[in-house]
Amino acid sequence: MLDALIGNTDRHHENWGILVEHTQRGMLGTIAPSFDHASSLGRELQDDTSGKCRLRILGENRIGRYAEHAPGAIYWQESDKRAISPLELVRRASRLHPDLFRRAFTLLDKLDQGGLQEILGRIPAGWMSDIARRFALELTCYNLGQLREMAS
Repeated sequence: MLDALIGNTDRHHENWGILVEHTQRGMLGTIAPSFDHASSLGRELQDDTSGKCRLRILGENRIGRYAEHAPGAIYWQESDKRAISPLELVRRASRLHPDLFRRAFTLLDKLDQGGLQEILGRIPAGWMSDIARRFALELTCYNLGQLREMAS
């Protein structure tokens, strides 16, 4: 769900972890906290207007297309020739396993554009340009809207 919200396209079989604890009853495994979010928020894009860039996508109002077509690193079926986007992964998985997504979907109610803007505002200015910050906000707002639709 977090990957879909932030547009992380690099979640794959090596980007998951299991924490193992040795207990009196044997080993107990839990999913590790999420890590490796470097391929998020359109980080592969440039700011300028040439080619595949943030300004062009924003100017042409193509954030939705970018989010929906950003190939993740997870293939829904072995025979697929292309990985699906993080949003599409949540769409499909939440239809198959609604109980597993119910709690995460309820947490979306705590997020809004102002909250996302506040979070992005914490990133130091030297780490992210104003255009990249605007792109990240529009991307996360689009993704949040899509996730809320899935929850309803």
